[in-house]
Formats: sequence, C-alpha cells, structure tokens
Amino acid sequence: MGSGDPPGLQNRRSTPSRCRGCVRLAHASAKLFRMRPSLKTILLESHVAIVTIAILLAECLIRLFQLVWVPTRQILDILIDAVEYPYVRHAFGGILNSDLIWMVLFDALPFLAAAWSLSFWVFGVGPIKALATYQATARSQYV
Repeated sequence: MGSGDPPGLQNRRSTPSRCRGCVRLAHASAKLFRMRPSLKTILLESHVAIVTIAILLAECLIRLFQLVWVPTRQILDILIDAVEYPYVRHAFGGILNSDLIWMVLFDALPFLAAAWSLSFWVFGVGPIKALATYQATARSQYV
C-alpha cells in the first residue's frame, strides 16, 4: 500500500482477496493510476541536467575564446613577419573584422541560451548559480 495509490485501491489492497483475478485487476489498475515522475523531477534528481549545463557552458566559452584568440594570433603573425622582414610594411587593418565578431557571437549564443533555459527550468536559477549550488551540495554529501 503505497502513498501513490488511488484512495479506492488502498482499502482493496489491505483486505485479502479470495479471487486471483481480482488481485490481478487491482494490481493492473494500481499500475494504471500510478503517476510517473515528470521529466523535470527526473532531471533534478539525476546528474544529467547539471552535466548538460556544464557542457553547454564549456562550449559557449570555447566559442567566445575565439573572439580573443583569432585577433591575437593575427597580431602575432604580423609581428613575427615584421621581425623576419623588417623593411616590409605590414597593415593591421583586417585584424578586428566585425564579421568575425558577429559570427562568433551568433555561434556562442545558442549554447548560452540552452544552458540558461535548462538551468532556469530545472533549478530555478542561472547556470553559474546552479553549478555552484550543485558543487556545494555534492561536496557536503561526500565529505
């Protein structure tokens, strides 16, 4: 007699039945009326949501790192060429290409939006707060 049983089945289960078919019918109807946990509850109790949020944030940070790395690499290439060939003029005009900036931002934005929406749906807070809270909870459970 579980707490998830419908009210009519609680009394039926406590009294022994003389008929085997009645027991099977009661068991089948208990399975029919038993509520399954929602997807949100399953994600909240498992590690799947927090791992997914961490992966989505990592992908977003990898994409945003390109905003810094690509212009830095271009500047380093120009400086290396300037050291190798000191009498040749070099132009720094195409380093901060606005198309590159928009492309990287639009590439990183869906990962950030997915992490944010999953975090708010499951935990009710932003992804950074969810990761910090989960880390503190996990640390207190295993210490």
